[in-house]
Amino acid sequence: MFDTMCGMGIGGSHTAELHRVLDEMLAVAPADLDDATLHDDVIELQVLTARLSALKAARVAEWSRRSLWNTDGSTCASSRLATEAGLAPSAARDEVRRANALGEMPATAEALAAGDITVAHVELLARANSAGREGDFARDEALLVEACTTMAFDDAHQAVDYWMLSADEIGAEAHAARRHARRGLTLRRERDGALVLRAVLDPVAAVAIDEELHRLEHQLYLTDLANDADASSRTPRQRSADALVDMAARSASTTNSRRPRPLISVLVGEATFAHTCELAAGTVLTPSEIVPLLGDADIERIIFDAPDRIISASQRRTFTGALRRAIEIRDRRCTHHSGCRTVASRCDIDHIVAVPDGGITSYDNGRVLCSTHNRRPDKRNAPPRQRRRRRRPAPTDGHDTTADTTPGPAEQIALARRRARALNPPN
Repeated sequence: MFDTMCGMGIGGSHTAELHRVLDEMLAVAPADLDDATLHDDVIELQVLTARLSALKAARVAEWSRRSLWNTDGSTCASSRLATEAGLAPSAARDEVRRANALGEMPATAEALAAGDITVAHVELLARANSAGREGDFARDEALLVEACTTMAFDDAHQAVDYWMLSADEIGAEAHAARRHARRGLTLRRERDGALVLRAVLDPVAAVAIDEELHRLEHQLYLTDLANDADASSRTPRQRSADALVDMAARSASTTNSRRPRPLISVLVGEATFAHTCELAAGTVLTPSEIVPLLGDADIERIIFDAPDRIISASQRRTFTGALRRAIEIRDRRCTHHSGCRTVASRCDIDHIVAVPDGGITSYDNGRVLCSTHNRRPDKRNAPPRQRRRRRRPAPTDGHDTTADTTPGPAEQIALARRRARALNPPN
């Protein structure tokens, strides 16, 4: 049904046929669908949305090229589109801009038409195809599109960010400077005395705030849990607000003016991590964003040995110290097959082969799992679901992209960095 809908030309009877098929689908109540059908429909409708977006973009681009929007005296294509389609002016501008951008990105347009990527990927790739990088992008577009079709979105985003840093270091530094200049905080007092905060922080400052707020909020959660079995006395948002007040109270009461020292990890001995410059959560940084921290930072060196050698082994049941840190650096976030995005610093280190089954506490037998996927058997042991296959063959750079399941998070990030280096090797 989906292929039939997207394969026809829109207009006249074809438009009526498209509406008829949609009416038939809308007439089926979701509650009447069995679980497997409902799940498949939810996923496939996302694919259909992408394909229709490609269809719409191609027609908007041609409609704009022919200046058909000008027949009623409209001043621009987005103005006519907003008026007749009932779009917000900003949404109409985005439609026209995206349609024109896809005209300059043939591989991206093809992937969107196949349903292999989404509009969010198009926006990401359009940003890469700008600011003087157009020539490099034309050369490397197929590889970047492949990253978007084979990786989770956040990993593809990181791969594209690394590509942009490698393709145009000066431009990336300028972008980082603009990002830092956007920082600001506004406080608005409401009539009842409540305070509304809005802040924009650069990535480094954002991590400092986020990690401390999370630490204090988790302390409050444990306090609530001790007093209430389900910790329902406060919502997570309320605990975060209380944690912010706690931060202010601690700052006002402390007599120690020294700021906590940031920790910078230098990774040695593993080609996967070459040219890495990012926060623990994966945000890619430029060297200039790290340099100001060096004077006050603690530096740790993480040495990765050959993959067939055990760095350390122990009969202890828990991962601690340098061993835990090495696994956190390697995996970066929860490695559960569901694609959990919880960063490693907020996770447990789990034995791949359990201790009762003969597993040892070693680098090779450890993995990062969040508390939910580590401690709840129903989540931990849920079977992986087969990922949707792509509709068309994709270019390959020697990596297997035909598997039914996506690589684990560590492998995805490694693949992102390998592709970034392959696209623009260092001089």
